[in-house]
Amino acid sequence: MGLTQVTQDKGESLREYMSQFNRATLGIKNLQMSSVITVLLSRLRNHGFRASLLKKPVDLMTELLRQGEEYIDQEEIQLNAPLSIILREISALKELQWPERLRSDPSIRDHSRRCESHKDHGHTTDQYRTLRSEVERFGQSFTFNDGDQEGVSLPHDDALVITGDIADFDVKRVLVDTGSAANVMCWKAFKGLKIPTNRLNSINTPLQGFGGGTVIPEGIVDLLVVLGKHPYSMTLITLFLIVCTPMAYNSIYGRPIINSAGAIISTQHQCMKFSTSRRIEIVRGDQLTSRRCYVDSIRHEADPIVLTIEKNEFQQTQRFEPAEEVEVVEFEEGKKVVIGRSLNEVDRMNLLKMLRENIEVFAWGTDDLLGVDPSIAQHRLNNMAGFKPVTQ
Repeated sequence: MGLTQVTQDKGESLREYMSQFNRATLGIKNLQMSSVITVLLSRLRNHGFRASLLKKPVDLMTELLRQGEEYIDQEEIQLNAPLSIILREISALKELQWPERLRSDPSIRDHSRRCESHKDHGHTTDQYRTLRSEVERFGQSFTFNDGDQEGVSLPHDDALVITGDIADFDVKRVLVDTGSAANVMCWKAFKGLKIPTNRLNSINTPLQGFGGGTVIPEGIVDLLVVLGKHPYSMTLITLFLIVCTPMAYNSIYGRPIINSAGAIISTQHQCMKFSTSRRIEIVRGDQLTSRRCYVDSIRHEADPIVLTIEKNEFQQTQRFEPAEEVEVVEFEEGKKVVIGRSLNEVDRMNLLKMLRENIEVFAWGTDDLLGVDPSIAQHRLNNMAGFKPVTQ
């Protein structure tokens, strides 16, 4: 369906319409935001959203979705509705600080009025101003407590691995990584999304992995990501780097997604929290999948995962030229170095002189490694409590 064919029908919710509209934009290469806004304004029934876009048009699809989420939440929860209606919607939320019992003398209260929040007489729910203030506050509070660890196997050092909602597909093995400067997806997972490869924009910026090796992405693409479950979800359109290299994970949610969502991560509690205008939504990890990914990552078939970007993010560069020729220089038996042949003679002699004078500084073999002070680093086995270690 083309973008101009997506119209908000009478009685259709803003969430349903924006979901269709988003899917239609995903099939358009080189999307022009001016055209998107023009089409949206001509087919949108939400007057508040239309007035906002007319007053201040947005330049990015991400901002359009974020603004749309605000009006979707207003439409669904109606925060300007009577508090008695809001209370029915949010009565199960643990994040709200519920009021203490009324302390006034029951004999002088107006028994014709009842507050569902206090569950007592004296005033109506709609007259309870403190409740409205608390409703507006609760979406901004992030805390982690023992209740968030329910079902989590402790102790653990597991990464946060979730099932992601990407381009209307459930994608398993998604690593949530605050250390990643980019959102990354492996080629096999990208192909599984059924997205035409001509949607990929070329990019030659190299990525660097744990092992120090570099990978040139196959391309970069905007993808629709939904965090959380309806009706408390958040929708984002964000860039993914597509890489054709073995990975233990199908995708990595890096800082671009985490920061756009304003999410807070706790690997200890195995969850990610972010705020919507309705409540704080929680996305929980899968420890079993996380441990399987870890095992896969240390096997030969899975190279180190890609985490950081070299040079400027998404800067267009030429592919690397083949490595230069090298020469091997042996100072003493078993003490060799490899240097590039492109060095001029003066630099070559100075480098060799420096290495020869400091030959005892380097560890040339395992016998030269005298150990590491435990105060610097230690290794321990992450055995589950109650299980006896067994030699394999």
